[in-house]
Amino acid sequence: MNIYIYEIKAQFKSFIIWTVSLLLTMLVFMGGIYPTFQKSAVDLIKVVEGFPKQFTQVFGFQIFSMFSYSGYYSFAIGYIGLVAAIMAVIVSVSIFAREKRVKCLDFLITKPISRQKIFGVKLLACLTIIGATNVIYVVGNMIMFNRNNQNSDLAGRFILASLGIFFTQLVFLAIGLFLATFSKKIRSVSGLATAIGFIAFILSALVNIIDEEIVNFIAPLKYFDPTNVMAKGYFEVKYILAAVLLIVFCTVTSYIRFCKNDIHAV
Repeated sequence: MNIYIYEIKAQFKSFIIWTVSLLLTMLVFMGGIYPTFQKSAVDLIKVVEGFPKQFTQVFGFQIFSMFSYSGYYSFAIGYIGLVAAIMAVIVSVSIFAREKRVKCLDFLITKPISRQKIFGVKLLACLTIIGATNVIYVVGNMIMFNRNNQNSDLAGRFILASLGIFFTQLVFLAIGLFLATFSKKIRSVSGLATAIGFIAFILSALVNIIDEEIVNFIAPLKYFDPTNVMAKGYFEVKYILAAVLLIVFCTVTSYIRFCKNDIHAV
């Protein structure tokens, strides 16, 4: 329990910064840009139609569906998800690689607590931070949804679509956990997290260009796309399974590595 409290306190400042960043990204897109976007519909259609097709595909422009709130949210989620992914990697790498980075892992391991429990408590701290962030995000998202006078019958679907950020963060939390336990040296947590986030964003852009269903499996930011939720009321099962498999693989292999890895003397 002392480890859990310590990790929560150590991550509290980062939690505030990234939660505010996530909310601000959502507010900028849904509260700032979207109303202006609606008012300038005719002019924007003319401008976007003049862009090369590859440009609109990279940035996820589906111009004729973007004037609905759900359609625009589906576009904005690519950028909101990028912020969420970077946060998740930062949280997991910070918590699981802290002792490795400051070369005091031997101090922690020699305490009267098993490696299995250390891993479990650290993972619980990660989930607590991500869970708290998403409670705040979903509430903020629903306030914005109601403020834009959206159909209340779609509220349930929009809550589920908003929870896609939580599921996406779980995927990147597992990826960060894997990197933290298998990397010999991590010089910059924020640098690593930003690199992972932008690689994921580039993969998403690649998926938009290629437009082949099988390619979606290499783009974690696409697993919980809200488009299908708003249209049908559920996420696609095949991508849920892909996310679960990735999470389980990263978590289990990281657990084995953490529990059995030799600690190098300083």
